Amino acid sequence: MNENVVFMIPLLITLYGLSNHPTKGIGSYINFSKDQNMVTAADVGQDVIDDFWDYIDEHTVQMGRFIYPGYYYFDVTGDGRKDLCTSVTHGSGIVSTGIFVYDIKNEQGYELQERGDYDYWIDSIEDNTMYIRKGKFGRKDNDQSKLGILEFSDGALKYNGPEVPGRDKDHADNDIMNQEIHEAFFGFINGDRSCVDKENELYIPDFINDTDDYEYMFLDIDKDGEDELIIQTVNDPGYLNAVYDYKDGNIRCWYIDSIEMTCFNYPLKNGRMVQKYLYDDSVSYAVFEYKEDGTYEIITSLFCYECSDPYDEMIEHPYYEIDSIETNKEAYERTLKNMITNQEFDRSDWTAITGE
Repeated sequence: MNENVVFMIPLLITLYGLSNHPTKGIGSYINFSKDQNMVTAADVGQDVIDDFWDYIDEHTVQMGRFIYPGYYYFDVTGDGRKDLCTSVTHGSGIVSTGIFVYDIKNEQGYELQERGDYDYWIDSIEDNTMYIRKGKFGRKDNDQSKLGILEFSDGALKYNGPEVPGRDKDHADNDIMNQEIHEAFFGFINGDRSCVDKENELYIPDFINDTDDYEYMFLDIDKDGEDELIIQTVNDPGYLNAVYDYKDGNIRCWYIDSIEMTCFNYPLKNGRMVQKYLYDDSVSYAVFEYKEDGTYEIITSLFCYECSDPYDEMIEHPYYEIDSIETNKEAYERTLKNMITNQEFDRSDWTAITGE
């Protein structure tokens, strides 16, 4: 079993005076009084700021997170009432920037971010128009960012402006590379071990002739434009789940677990992974993202204990946590839905390994 099998939650980083849950006092931390389009908690109320951050909490990495330059006050949704708007940079090893908007009247949040592909941030407000910038992911301040307009349609934030140079070429190059990657993975699935990195060779099942049935999918889980291979036993990742990467002609195992039946990993539609751990009447989740070197970054964690024995007075129940902070059932279920269950693949998204 390699070093990635056991999670160690990284130390949470504090930037610009913001803590792990930066909801209290954030609006008054920086003085924005010189810009008529910006507000503080004193202007809109701390409860509104807190509600906005509840939404941001659910859609960002709660590490190294900060906003800049502050809160804009602008009618983005077009209902005649001004909304709270800000740019949020978040993450540590994988750092991205997105735009977040909170409709105060309807208590509804919106986001514009493409983590792993592009960064978005607010540029300015002029002539009743919000101008935003779009840049390549991880290169927020580079000269290739483009100026566009933030629009709201069909219930979503959208960028209206020129595309960032290099996108089409990058995608075309990735398509060609993925053809090579898929061919190597198909050979691997069918028993060809010539591409396996010998220094990293772990237990490899016979996916074709084993008595167990396996299934796979290709998914870019490290956001480099190149697919990884995810294999699990059919509809049962608890029996076996594995992740393989292909680089420079070598297939390397990033993760494999065929031992712990009640703790297993599986992929999400947004390219993230989740580890689910079942123990008695408790369940915990750790949502994480892989980096290009096979290491990972924890995005958020959830814990729930709902004891079925009403006479068990040793442990408080029911009990819920988000990122190791006690919460209520409603907040737990909302975060579980947004971060995990809404992102789970359908059974039809998997391909059975048949050897044909």
